[in-house]
Amino acid sequence: MIRNILIILLLSFGFVVYGQKTPYYKEKRKSETFPGTLRAQVMDNTIIVKLKQEHRDFFNTPGYTKSIQQALAGVSIKTVEKMFPNSTPTAALNKSSAVDLTLVYKINYTGSISVEALAEKLEETGYFEYAEAQVVESLLYMPNDTLSVPDDDNYAGKATQNHLIRIKAFEAWDIEQGDTNVVIGVIDTGTDFNNPEFTENIKYNYADPINGIDDDGDGYIDNFHGYDLADKDNNPQHTPNKDHGLSVAGCSSAATDNITGIAGTGFKCKYLPVKGSRTADSIYDPPIVAGYEGIVYAARQGCKVIVCSWGSPNSYSKLNQDIINYVVETYDVVIVAAAGNTHGEYDFYPASYDNVISVAATIDTNDTKWNNSSYSHKVDLSAQGKRILAIGQNNTYKYVAGTSFSAPLVAGAAGLVRSKYPHLNALQVAELLRVTADNIDTVPGNEPYKEKLGKGRLNMYKALTDTISPAIRMTKSDLRSDVGIHIFPGDTVKAYFDFLNYLHPTQNLEVVLSCSSPLITMIDSTANLGTINTLETKVNTDDPFVFYVNPTGSKDITLKFRLGYSDPDKNYTDYQYFYYKINPSYINIDTNKVKLSITSNGRLGFGGPEYSIGEGLVYKNKMLLYEAGLM
Repeated sequence: MIRNILIILLLSFGFVVYGQKTPYYKEKRKSETFPGTLRAQVMDNTIIVKLKQEHRDFFNTPGYTKSIQQALAGVSIKTVEKMFPNSTPTAALNKSSAVDLTLVYKINYTGSISVEALAEKLEETGYFEYAEAQVVESLLYMPNDTLSVPDDDNYAGKATQNHLIRIKAFEAWDIEQGDTNVVIGVIDTGTDFNNPEFTENIKYNYADPINGIDDDGDGYIDNFHGYDLADKDNNPQHTPNKDHGLSVAGCSSAATDNITGIAGTGFKCKYLPVKGSRTADSIYDPPIVAGYEGIVYAARQGCKVIVCSWGSPNSYSKLNQDIINYVVETYDVVIVAAAGNTHGEYDFYPASYDNVISVAATIDTNDTKWNNSSYSHKVDLSAQGKRILAIGQNNTYKYVAGTSFSAPLVAGAAGLVRSKYPHLNALQVAELLRVTADNIDTVPGNEPYKEKLGKGRLNMYKALTDTISPAIRMTKSDLRSDVGIHIFPGDTVKAYFDFLNYLHPTQNLEVVLSCSSPLITMIDSTANLGTINTLETKVNTDDPFVFYVNPTGSKDITLKFRLGYSDPDKNYTDYQYFYYKINPSYINIDTNKVKLSITSNGRLGFGGPEYSIGEGLVYKNKMLLYEAGLM
């Protein structure tokens, strides 16, 4: 039905569907694959909006509420403030990134309407690129037994920090001990300025001493030793009984080779504490309310690695993906995040966002997945997450467990790689850490999680010494049948991909496309790409993948595809998963100034209950038609 309607409209109105550039798996990375039962907690009565470029002065116009009066029925706006007041418009940065954070605002309101319902109403006005709730992130902390400081001060050895043996840290430090100019930003619950493990390694901002003046003109007064983004002050000292940030920072950034305490994997790399939790907040337990603002702050302060040991399942946000892209593309930052402690197959954010290293946790004895670690095809690699000796309050030490402490081990390793290979960009560093991990899929107990714990367990030594491994990633897809990019049952589909090699050149690269769904029959599943040089992109234009979609009556089926990479001359094997929707119940046509949705039941404009499907008929960002039909 939908195909017949589409053909009629193409003939009648001349709409062009081939103009859509973004495939489904990139356009919509919401948690549709593993919805589960876990949901993120959101901030009450708070909406995050991003204005469209043509409406950037909307909130500066007197009486702007009249323009969105219908959406605000029963709502009273309390405050509207820029979420990133110190941002510069993208055009002024002379960068390729399309993300402009000056367009992002936070709205606080009163009224009985839910956050989700108000966000939907605001999006329908046409002034906003998106409107969404603000997620309150959870710290990924699960304590084990506490360990006091031994009297002989010998606790920094291999006997207690056995994770350093497993990830080859000692061998790595023989090669590279880090650069003090490489700074690791830890966005968490704060630091402890009284602990010598931190005072030696904190990155101090001597351009802005504590004198009540913003000496360096960066918009923050006296940010001499980090900042508290949640309380908006210059004191990121941790709150008593909230020492998660101390334990996380110690894993990556505890002072090393100082005859005291434990060793951080980053060795000589510096550490910037950024507090994202409110000191007096007891509503959210535990609270991270300024995590993404902290990411932007740390990047602008010069951090080359950022670690986020917090997050939420099923909490995809367009704004937060924007922030990640902005920071990585504009400031060349490696972002490392914990994969979550859900003991389930979940999309967990920020770890599951594009351009983030997602780290799962293994146990301390045999590299088996730690019982509570999340797992998924979006995990990049693993590191020990059980029985990690970490820093606690009042200069004490304790054993902890959680992906919270796997992630900073990787962040410290990223600092070493950035120190040894300063010419590598952030995504190359991330790929080097990923492809040099030790395979743990064959470990007894890990069979159910094959290719869901990333490429394997972190190997710091291999990351610093590997000189041959390629790292192939598919960066763009073009799947199309004979009539266009929308795929229906009975179609024969040709698939073209952009393959980017981040690291060393391939010699004889072969790529295999597969899908476990019975709906897909592969006709030509292999492409031979041969040589792809460093940072070169190759498209399989002359050797497309071909598959047939078997008949089905179901609508909106999301299929999981796997790309397998192999180069025997480089002893290289790798994989990548992506998702694509077939047999859509509606399609959006977006041509010049007109947007129109066509549904499978003959409706034009919106479909579904309460206009839940489609975008209506929009001309120049104005809604002209909600619903119509063909007779």
